[in-house]
Amino acid sequence: MDRIFFYFSILIYICERKTQIFANTMKNRTTLLLLLLLAFLIPLNAQPLSRIEHYSIDDGLAQGVIMGIAQDAKGYMWFSTWNGLNKFDGYTFQTFKAKSGDGCTLDDNRIEYIASGKYNRIWCRTYDLKAYIFCPETETFTDVLKSVPPKEAQVRRLTTFKNGVIWLICDYASCFRFDETAYKDSAKFEQYSIAKKNIRGDTIYNIVQDSGLDEWILTNKGATIVGKKQIRSNLPFCHLREVNGEIWLATLDGQLARYDKRTGNVHTIPLPIPSVEISALREIGHSTLAIGTQKHGLLLYDISRESFQTIDLRTPRQPSNEVQTLYTDQKDILWISTASFGVTQWNHAQQKLSYLPPLPSRYTEEKYNKAYFIFEDCYARLWIQPKGGSLNLYDREHDRLQSFHDQTDDDRFALNTSTHTYFPDRQGNLWLNTSSRELEKISLLQTPYTISDLGIETRAFLYDRAGRLWVATKDQKVRIYDAKGKLIGYLTKQGQVASSENFFKANVYCIKQLADGSIWLGTRGDGLFILRQKGHDAKQYEVEPTNTILLNRIASVITIFTPFSKTVVRTSGSVVLVEGSIW
Repeated sequence: MDRIFFYFSILIYICERKTQIFANTMKNRTTLLLLLLLAFLIPLNAQPLSRIEHYSIDDGLAQGVIMGIAQDAKGYMWFSTWNGLNKFDGYTFQTFKAKSGDGCTLDDNRIEYIASGKYNRIWCRTYDLKAYIFCPETETFTDVLKSVPPKEAQVRRLTTFKNGVIWLICDYASCFRFDETAYKDSAKFEQYSIAKKNIRGDTIYNIVQDSGLDEWILTNKGATIVGKKQIRSNLPFCHLREVNGEIWLATLDGQLARYDKRTGNVHTIPLPIPSVEISALREIGHSTLAIGTQKHGLLLYDISRESFQTIDLRTPRQPSNEVQTLYTDQKDILWISTASFGVTQWNHAQQKLSYLPPLPSRYTEEKYNKAYFIFEDCYARLWIQPKGGSLNLYDREHDRLQSFHDQTDDDRFALNTSTHTYFPDRQGNLWLNTSSRELEKISLLQTPYTISDLGIETRAFLYDRAGRLWVATKDQKVRIYDAKGKLIGYLTKQGQVASSENFFKANVYCIKQLADGSIWLGTRGDGLFILRQKGHDAKQYEVEPTNTILLNRIASVITIFTPFSKTVVRTSGSVVLVEGSIW
């Protein structure tokens, strides 16, 4: 496996150096990337081509126990450890923590949880239950609840939403709302508590955001909505899901209700089994609500027919009828974690229940036996760590779990240590902290594109971290395709991605993406172009002028590469180190 990946990397490197030679011999054929991928596709029954990178304290990691992982908008990776906060730029680790006499407000270097905010600031919760914002620009920690009495500022949970709203849920039915959009340069907050008389209960179950961006504080004496909606009910809802635009709520003691957006009223739906304790709520498709119970298995409510179906989860190999968590994948398969080891699957379209036991694992630790996670990455690969097992990929074709292997398909090289922290990044990599006390980065080689004849010579290509393919051709066009191979549009010199056919009006000979997410285009005759995406708009880029006189006068950029976190541009007559001296 490593050997295949090594040879593939060699060929990619050669193509970057000799793109014109290859292109001249491949006129009127598909892009170099497609040809290389097709040439190296081999039958692999267990998993796709992969590479696993291992990082430890010897590589600069602050500590072997990683409690949280996050990625900021610039693409940098962040890790919270028992000895400070780590930033990883793709090459080196940088550690941030309190030191004696440095005036840092951070009281405890044991950081339990982190999340990336809207403006790249890192929100941290420490072992002593305090909350901090870390600012990468100033490299400082700010105690965001310093002005709050300590009794009310014991942070138990930290919840972030994509629109820049952060909630800190504390002891004594107190919670704090931060809006990074409204207060970008400060840590202003609104407090919600029984004492403030702006929430109803003294136990906060959860805070969730609906599709209308209203926030629901779910408590033991009713819900409070922060936003435009209102609710006229004191039922102690602890679960909320949206199905086809409708909001559904459920209580722990078995009450299911539909929310009326127009009136704010809720309409309860009697369950077919009395005295049911609801443990989870999830949607299947656009018309079915899955209700997990603590003793009575799974209830399925057909919204259009207003009818229930009861599913007993017990099988000869799986004796539990207790639902602990529910997850619906992109194929509308429902995954159920019970009190037993392994994982249970419900295929609603086929009305089929399956139990998948954990695969044998030699290196799992007993204390992680109950650890369970499931998620799909940006390529719709389903990753599962079932209870009692280790990391698995789900093989949809054969409907089975498969061990993830490090080097080959040989079971002797299976990555079967227990995982207690995981994070899928936007580039499709999976980051794990395992019982081996190492950080693992798993990269799977993707082949999402089909053959297409562009009818023109290809001179450069880039497979970026968002899964998009950039193709520069002889006719001075730069085409951009999405992760499924569909044409997004044509890049212009102004940084726009036009949906209609457009010319870049420069001969692009190399394309490179740097660690900060910027995309560099080297041309023949027009110098260097540096693109930075504007916010979250994938069709609009800022075109930065090069800041070196020599670069602006470059006639031909042959190669761009990034050793030791520096950017080097090789031209037809010289080599330029962008950050540093000019050679």
